[in-house]
Amino acid sequence: MSVSARLYRQDSPGVVVVMGLSRRGRGAMGSGIVIRRKGLILTNAHVISSLGGKIYPVVRVYFRPRHATGNVHLDLSRGITARVRKISLHLDLAVLSVDRLPEGIHALPLASSEKIGPGFPVLAIGHPEQGGLWTLTKGIISARINDFGGIKGKNVFQTDASINRGNSGGPLLDLRGRVIGINTAIARKSADGLAITSVNFAIRSDVALRWLGREGVGLPAVSPESGKMFPLPLSSVSGAKEPRIITPDRPVNLSFRERDAIASEKKDLQGMGDQMEEVIRKKLGKNPEIQNP
Repeated sequence: MSVSARLYRQDSPGVVVVMGLSRRGRGAMGSGIVIRRKGLILTNAHVISSLGGKIYPVVRVYFRPRHATGNVHLDLSRGITARVRKISLHLDLAVLSVDRLPEGIHALPLASSEKIGPGFPVLAIGHPEQGGLWTLTKGIISARINDFGGIKGKNVFQTDASINRGNSGGPLLDLRGRVIGINTAIARKSADGLAITSVNFAIRSDVALRWLGREGVGLPAVSPESGKMFPLPLSSVSGAKEPRIITPDRPVNLSFRERDAIASEKKDLQGMGDQMEEVIRKKLGKNPEIQNP
C-alpha cells in the first residue's frame, strides 16, 4: 500500500462535511477537522457564516461512513446538528461541537508548522466542488506567506496541492498524517483576468493552535521532527476548560484579494449546496430545526 493510500485510510475518518443552512434550508458546504474526541471540530469561519459574518442558524456535520460508496444519499447518512463554540472572522477559523462522535471517528493531531517550508510534500482531504466526497489530493508547499490578505497574524502556506471549492476547512497533512494547515482559499484569476492554477492557501497550524489556546481550547502540538507532543506557549493543556459559546469577532476589512476569493468560493459553494439541497431537505424535513449558536 502506498504512503498516500495508507494516510488516506488513517486520516479520512477525521475529516467531516460541514453544511451551514439558512432558515430556508439553503447555505454553504465545506470541510472540517475533528480535533478532539469530545466532539470538537475545526473549520473555516466562512463555511458556517454569510459574507456579512452572520452565523447560519443551522450547522450540520456529516461523518464519513465506514465504506464510502460515492452515492451522496448513502455517504451523508451520519449527520448531526453542531453548535458554533468559537469563531474568528479575522483569522477565518471556527470551532464546532457535537454531543458525540460516531463509532470509528477519531481526532487528527495538529503538528507545529514552524519549520515546514517550500518543497515539503503535503496531502489534502476534502469535498471539492463537482467532485467526490472525502477526496484525496497531493502536492508540495510552494511558499510561506505572513499576514495573508493584509491581516496581521494570518500566516498561510501556499501550496500546489489541488484545493477546490468545498475543501475549505479541511486539513493539509504532512506525510505522517498530521494537520499542518487548514485549507482556506484559492486563486482563480489574476488582475488582468487570466486563469491561475495551482495557487492555493492554507492557514498554518501554528496560527490555529495559538488561537485555540487563547480561546481556552488547549491542544498539544506535535513536533514534526520527533513526533513528541509539546504545548504551545499560549495554551494550558492541563488546565484547559471546555469552550464556552461566545459572540463572533467584529467584521474586519478584508483585502480585495481575500474578499474576492471568499466571495467566489461562497458563490460556488451555494451552487454545490443547491445540488445537495434535496438530500439535505429529505434528511431534515421541510422545516429544519433552528438552533442558535
